[in-house]
Amino acid sequence: MGWKIGTIAALALATWAGSAGAQELWRGARGGMTVDEVIKTIPGAALSDDRTISEGRVRGAIVEGITLQSKSWSAGFYFRDGRLDIVILEPDSTVSKYAFRPMFRPVANDLREVYGEPFSCDASQFGEHCEWRWPDRSIMLSYSDIYGDMSLEIYYERRSSSPQL
Repeated sequence: MGWKIGTIAALALATWAGSAGAQELWRGARGGMTVDEVIKTIPGAALSDDRTISEGRVRGAIVEGITLQSKSWSAGFYFRDGRLDIVILEPDSTVSKYAFRPMFRPVANDLREVYGEPFSCDASQFGEHCEWRWPDRSIMLSYSDIYGDMSLEIYYERRSSSPQL
């Protein structure tokens, strides 16, 4: 069963998680959760067979079959030191990479409806990105096309309390 980007509030509402003191990153997944906690909390979440490592993070769980902009996406849950640090949504391999650029603006507009104007939006010959920031978390929508290697991703990331460089 999929969800529509028009209902992104239900999909991606990132709010402070009250007494637990952990920020909600995506659909109930809070920064600092373990893999088991994510799998118990997120409908459809399963252990990831592909333990991809990205910037010191290990993908521990995945949700497939999410529908955004009438395309199939997946959500990867990445952990640092066993604790949830970032959720990355990206179109499934069935989605043509040539659909990524036309999808960027409608997805950005839907995120604007939920979160307001982004902290920043930039475009270059190699892509576009928009970022929303709060003291405890950030959301970034990114499209890149570097010599035909195209990607489109939404990052829901917890921010550390240490100064950002």
